[in-house]
Amino acid sequence: MTFPSLLDGIGLSQKLYRNSLLDLYGEGFAYALLFISITLLIKKIQKVEWGLLAFFLLAITISIRPNLAVFVGILCLSHLLRPTFSEGLWPSRFIMLFGLIPVLLIPLHNILGGEFVLLTKAAQIPENLPLTPRHYFQALSHVFGMTEASDCTSRLSSHFQNVYLQYIMAWLGCLWLSFKEQNPLIRSLALATLGGLSMHIFYLPDIRYMHPYLTIAIVLGLYQVPKFRDPSSNTVLS
Repeated sequence: MTFPSLLDGIGLSQKLYRNSLLDLYGEGFAYALLFISITLLIKKIQKVEWGLLAFFLLAITISIRPNLAVFVGILCLSHLLRPTFSEGLWPSRFIMLFGLIPVLLIPLHNILGGEFVLLTKAAQIPENLPLTPRHYFQALSHVFGMTEASDCTSRLSSHFQNVYLQYIMAWLGCLWLSFKEQNPLIRSLALATLGGLSMHIFYLPDIRYMHPYLTIAIVLGLYQVPKFRDPSSNTVLS
């Protein structure tokens, strides 16, 4: 494995962004907006206007890449329920979320088009959703001898053969930070990343879809390094 391909596989390469722009895909642009909005959030928003901008950028991100909706949703709940990304009072934090209103145009567009789809029909395509909760239940039922053999067991095995090692490491790391991290900002980012990664337990575990999660997981991991050198330190994103 070459060094550039290694960087591609752990979310630290610009190749995805460059190639997606050249191929006229929107995901590179969406991920760039995602990181800009996260940067605004972790700087602790002081004004409602900046909060509206941050969540407006997240709305554009979801519009381009609906698979990020779980990640963004967890960030929004964390922002609304606790002063994680803003020290403002609850009403001002709620107003900031109005930046997400453009997301409502997606189901509205689908309703006017005669078919209700919450965000995207691609989420229902078998190639993108190789394993549903029903498949997991049938596979586990067979493993425990509750049902006859089915193709769900082989589908489950095939799915996890395609899961990358870095995905598992990122998932476990974010799981640990979600429960053990004392800093609420880092814990919220870890929990949102964990939610986004967990979607690929069911959906296609393609590196292009997990790229931003791996990037965030690595950054969160690097912020833990000082704690191993000085356990009493309390690292804060800045």
